[in-house]
Amino acid sequence: MKTKRATRFVISTCLMLVFSIAPIQASSQSNLTPDLPGGADGDGYADLAIGIRGRDSGGINAAGLVDVVYGSNSGLNYSDNQRFDQTVPGIGGNPQVNDYFGQVLASGDFDGDGYLDLAIGVPGDSETATGAGLVTILYGTSSGLNATNSEDRDQTYFGTNTAETSDRFGSALAAGDFNGDGRDDLAIGVPGENIGVVPYAGVVNVAYGTSIGFEWGSKWSAVVQGLGIAEFPEEGDNFGSVLAAGDFNGDGFHDLAIGVPNEDLVIGPATIVNAGVVQIVYGSGNGLGSDDDIYYQGDNGGLQDTPENGDEFGSSLAAGNFNGGRYDDLAIGVPLEDYFGTNAGIVHLLWGDWSGLTPDVDLRLWQELIPGWTNETDDLFGWALTAGDFNHDGNDDLAIGAPEGGASDYGAVHVLYGDISFDDAFSKINPSTGTDEWFAYSLAAGDIDGDDYDDLVVGAPYFDDDAPGITNSGIVYTMYGGAGGVNGGSIEAADIYIATGNVLSPATNDLFGFSVVLLDEPQSKMASIIFLPVLFK
Repeated sequence: MKTKRATRFVISTCLMLVFSIAPIQASSQSNLTPDLPGGADGDGYADLAIGIRGRDSGGINAAGLVDVVYGSNSGLNYSDNQRFDQTVPGIGGNPQVNDYFGQVLASGDFDGDGYLDLAIGVPGDSETATGAGLVTILYGTSSGLNATNSEDRDQTYFGTNTAETSDRFGSALAAGDFNGDGRDDLAIGVPGENIGVVPYAGVVNVAYGTSIGFEWGSKWSAVVQGLGIAEFPEEGDNFGSVLAAGDFNGDGFHDLAIGVPNEDLVIGPATIVNAGVVQIVYGSGNGLGSDDDIYYQGDNGGLQDTPENGDEFGSSLAAGNFNGGRYDDLAIGVPLEDYFGTNAGIVHLLWGDWSGLTPDVDLRLWQELIPGWTNETDDLFGWALTAGDFNHDGNDDLAIGAPEGGASDYGAVHVLYGDISFDDAFSKINPSTGTDEWFAYSLAAGDIDGDDYDDLVVGAPYFDDDAPGITNSGIVYTMYGGAGGVNGGSIEAADIYIATGNVLSPATNDLFGFSVVLLDEPQSKMASIIFLPVLFK
């Protein structure tokens, strides 16, 4: 864990400064393509993108690769897949050591044509400066994702910013319709950005979707922490390292949740290092504005628990409509919380309301609520979160990853089913396949087979292949939804060999499944937005 200088954080006067090149007005939706059923190819089946962060590309170590497997009425079709890296014609940049192409993934319909597009974070890209970072956009078509018209952009396309060493542009991504024009927009985390003379303070850049995709350099905004005094932003905050989007106040504009797990708090005489906060920036017809809220443990009129050193509140986020109301709710992961065990982890759930999220009715979730489970040291409950309606009852359900939970630290995913009171029992999935594979390191939800039940995809990037000597190659599991929810008794497993149609073989440190996302429906048409966290073993 990075240690940073403890600097004073004044709770009562926090501001959020938002800079924009021009007002981002919500435009008429009359020129939008009529709704297609969903997916990158518009066939109504969600398609799965898998980040293979550590895969060598063009002989370059850990340059990274993304594999896309298309959905069908019988589930994932492993013979129908595509592979993308920086050697593919049409994709810019060159493979470099530790680029980590595919470390982060997000999907949305950025040009409003009805086909889902894929945003790929390449935070280690060093094309312009070491570790400056890059984002690649692949647009969907009737035949699927297409590299021919792909876009590759770094921070130089956002105003006067330059791509600088260790910016890590693209370390987090979230898609949502922040200005209500019917096209998805993309929030891009730049946690290593220096703000003035403050190193590693962090910023979030926002690119707004148009009928031709992103108009880089002309339609953008930036979200920067600021109090108007030198105390804030702070060194090492890494603002923008965790992102999610949802309509928390029900006004028709998506809002942006920003996790700042490295934020220090000063409460009374004590400085609490890396306690963590979550900030919400609200959407409007002009895009993300300066209206914001801030949440942290132990305050805000009811958010429970006392902040402690190293809690890193906000390490994961997921938005969903869990109780059937008109507002999205927000799940906040605190996997390093010492709750009946060091780093046992908890999850907070804040309900949406006309005025935004309501911490006074904060719901806490932890593993001891699940029959047969206890909180144990280093379970990391809440490491990964995703939302989906797995039982098709009209309420989103919450999947919670605990990658070191269960017997022999196999890892587990727990699903809490939504309803009006959100008090249904958990279901749990613990495959017991291998020690320390980090099952549930990454999660994604969407309807792969088009039966109206969302399905759950679980990444285990530290899985060791059956071949001798191949470690941390990774594997991805798929569990299909149904009337009873996620079917944990029937788990479909695929490694890189299966997912690429028997073309590629597993290799040590591939980390297949480090990130996963399902290209299902445009975020602008959905009640909930799914976030996949980018955290490291």
